[in-house]
Amino acid sequence: MLAVRLAGEGRNHELRLVRVLSLDGDGLSGEGIAILDQIVGEMLANGLVVEALFGWADGLRGVLDAMAMVWRGEAPSHPDAPAVLHRLSAFVARHQARAARLGLEAGVHHALLGDAPLSGTKAEPNSVAAVLDELSAISLLAARLTVTGGVIGGERTTRLIDRRVALLLSGARLEAVLHAKSHYARIVDLLAFEGAVSGERSRRMIVAHLRRHLEARDFTQRLFETARTPRARIKALADLQRRVARSTLPDGLRERYVRMLDEIQNTFLRTNKVFARIAKDRPPHVDEVMEFASLLAEGAFTEGKCVAAARELVGHHVRSTAFLRGYLARCKDATEQRADRFAQFFATLAGAGLPMRAMNTLRVLLADDEPAARGYVEMILRDLGITDLTIAQDGREALTLFEERQGAFDLIVCDWKMPRLSGLEFLKLVRAVRPDMPFLMVTALATIIAVEEAMAHDVTAYIAKPFSPEQLEEKILVLVNRR
Repeated sequence: MLAVRLAGEGRNHELRLVRVLSLDGDGLSGEGIAILDQIVGEMLANGLVVEALFGWADGLRGVLDAMAMVWRGEAPSHPDAPAVLHRLSAFVARHQARAARLGLEAGVHHALLGDAPLSGTKAEPNSVAAVLDELSAISLLAARLTVTGGVIGGERTTRLIDRRVALLLSGARLEAVLHAKSHYARIVDLLAFEGAVSGERSRRMIVAHLRRHLEARDFTQRLFETARTPRARIKALADLQRRVARSTLPDGLRERYVRMLDEIQNTFLRTNKVFARIAKDRPPHVDEVMEFASLLAEGAFTEGKCVAAARELVGHHVRSTAFLRGYLARCKDATEQRADRFAQFFATLAGAGLPMRAMNTLRVLLADDEPAARGYVEMILRDLGITDLTIAQDGREALTLFEERQGAFDLIVCDWKMPRLSGLEFLKLVRAVRPDMPFLMVTALATIIAVEEAMAHDVTAYIAKPFSPEQLEEKILVLVNRR
């Protein structure tokens, strides 16, 4: 009876499907629904029917997206989508229509067999951008076709998607994309492609190309062809190492290349005596140390031997009194910018993996009974970038503040000679509860006896009046960054 009712409907595929799906409301039995599902599936396996139902979609990607929606039982919301797709998606959702889904899967396979692009990219056909756009579109489509338990269309869909990627990255096409590029640029592009592919066939192709480039006998020479300066060569190696480390290359291969690039940079650094400028056996110029600190912060050294060696040398110098004294002297004529310069200094060292205590995080208790002396020290501390500053006008007030808020201070700067409670007496009371509190004593009594007395009560450091701003800054920087 169903065949009779469908006779004479002609070639109007949409109308035929409407008529078939209208039978779903006739109270059909389970057997009747199965027959109806079979008829719908056979219709959907016809390319002309698929074209009639999904021809409104924008490009191949749009057609496949719409088919995936209907397979899931979701109706496309596009205004040009025919109303029958709402009925079809409802039918699929209501009955989990296996034959109808198989028909849609056949349509998906047929569409994937063609060579029409998925991305609609406007980039040059043989450009990296065009390939990446298409790989991205393929990846998004693969995600769209993924459902619980597998992929719409099963293993054949997976093979067809992988075939598209393989054709996109075929030898001739890939060579056209990489043509006239430097060895470094080729590897960068290949790593980008490697991260964008998912199929085994295409992944093997990209990995094979990467191996040929990374394992070339003249790899180092070819890499350095476009990186002419030592800085450029160091950074090129570190950049490649980061890209390799982020890749999805097989674990053993990825780790081998990471170590290889570190060894190449280490050999280059030793051969060219790059670290000789900041060797430990002599105090280097401040600018040279900061240049290497900046290189560390920029990620210019490969992880492994090279970054460890660079951090050891830079760290050795930046925490030394001689370096800090030189750095402060260099900032001497830029008073109005001192806090900003110090902030940049600490940021660079933090980026280099050598964090020093940033002054804007330091909580300081300053105690001095002389307004002029107290104001002078306060000015220096604020120029250093210290903003959390609590001020006491004598030793007794300092003790009260400390007892009330002893956990709120990272450093105490205290004058020795004060009424009511001297700096030394205050130090003794602080040490009773906070033996590790950094305590800087300011004194005019720079005698051996006075120093020995202060040391006997475990003063962290002292500074004798009169002192320059740079001398106090140096004391504080060394004090709060002791290892």
